[in-house]
Amino acid sequence: MNSPKVSVVSAFYNRADYIRLTLDSLLAQKFDDYEIIIVNDGSPDPNVRAILDSYDDPRLRVIHQANTGFTTAIRNGIAQSSSTYIAIQGAGDVSFPNRLVRQVAFLDANPEYAALGCGYNNALVSADNPFPPLPVEHAGYNGSAPDAGQLKTEVTPQMIMGRNPFTHGEVMIRRAAYDAVGGYRTFFANSQDMDLWLRLIESNRLGVLSDWLYQRHSFAADGIATNLGKLLVQTAYTSVAERCWHQRQSGRKDDVEQYGPLALMRMPRTPKLSRRILRSVKQADYYGTLKSSELQTVRDLYGPLHHGLARALHSWLRFRRPR
Repeated sequence: MNSPKVSVVSAFYNRADYIRLTLDSLLAQKFDDYEIIIVNDGSPDPNVRAILDSYDDPRLRVIHQANTGFTTAIRNGIAQSSSTYIAIQGAGDVSFPNRLVRQVAFLDANPEYAALGCGYNNALVSADNPFPPLPVEHAGYNGSAPDAGQLKTEVTPQMIMGRNPFTHGEVMIRRAAYDAVGGYRTFFANSQDMDLWLRLIESNRLGVLSDWLYQRHSFAADGIATNLGKLLVQTAYTSVAERCWHQRQSGRKDDVEQYGPLALMRMPRTPKLSRRILRSVKQADYYGTLKSSELQTVRDLYGPLHHGLARALHSWLRFRRPR
């Protein structure tokens, strides 16, 4: 039996109410030659297994495993496939029907590109808005704009380390390039995507299509985007990924290669890290999930180490609008 052209890989930990939303969007793709691999990463909610096992479609493979965390789970899913392209899919997110068609067409025509994102809509999932509507009114929805199929952004390392143009779940990766750099590194419990993009871009091109082909959901209850603790963990791993890139550019082995788990201990205290910590605080506050106890923890733990951060926090709190 021949391998499919595309393997769509997703890892779920709970979020049972959103499995059908994600899976149904994948099964509705207009592309024919693909498979879907869903890893149930030890979800304690029994509904996850029940819902996944209720599907009867030859394109779908489900892997139930003990909890390993996202990075190992997604690696395991990819290891079970042998397709030309790997399409990552965020748990609870939606791929519009033309996603695979458009990404495959571009990558087939442009072999120098190792990873390709697309336009996306970002929606907050909360108790008040559990199922955000899809942006069907947007001119580029599902790749319907006049410039459909065209490259919108040529990604650079500076973009990845700044305002990353990828959200992760909407990216399609060329398997040969993924294998050549060793795939996701299990050290990165977070920001594993940023580390992968920075290793891929050293010998490949990365881009973003103009087409809007994806809806990303930020989950207020358990997502990274709304949780200060998770945002701070992400900030730490992001700083390590960036430091590793600079080390490789200077011809050295990076900290993860040399020190493994101890790489986090070598994270430098820089003004950029302080700005990232402050941005995490502001982001949690924007989503209304910032707790006073968490804010105090940030001040206690980071303030003495990052004097600029302490001043910035003090200034921001003075002018912050009470919620």
